[in-house]
Amino acid sequence: MNIIMLKQTENEVLIEKKEVENLDLDTMYSLIGCRYVDVKNIHPIALGSGLPSNMLLVFDDEFLIRNDNPKSNKIASFLFGYLMHGQSLCGNVILCQDDKKGNMTGFSDEEADDIIANLNYIDEFVSRIEFVVQEPKMGFVQF
Repeated sequence: MNIIMLKQTENEVLIEKKEVENLDLDTMYSLIGCRYVDVKNIHPIALGSGLPSNMLLVFDDEFLIRNDNPKSNKIASFLFGYLMHGQSLCGNVILCQDDKKGNMTGFSDEEADDIIANLNYIDEFVSRIEFVVQEPKMGFVQF
């Protein structure tokens, strides 16, 4: 199956189609480079760009806590809804889809190529936006 990686570098986001055998947790941890992941649907604001409505973002749930001077993954942040709520995603992000049965699955070659074309268009748009990375916050509750 094909997934799409949004790989964060120092200055840009690289969009890569990657073939994986399955999308188990170990695969996600390895590709993203983390210990804990979170999964969210793309924000409705991103649907106008021709992306599938069942597309999912898989990202490092602890990135802001574990990294000094994080850079916003601009494409992932836009898909996450940055323009609506101002929260950035940082680091590497996997794009996959929900098969409407609660399973995460990949894309066909044709679907992945179409999505990558749309992501390249989004990249041109978001390169003009200044993304601010929010301060990490944790709350402890005493029992």
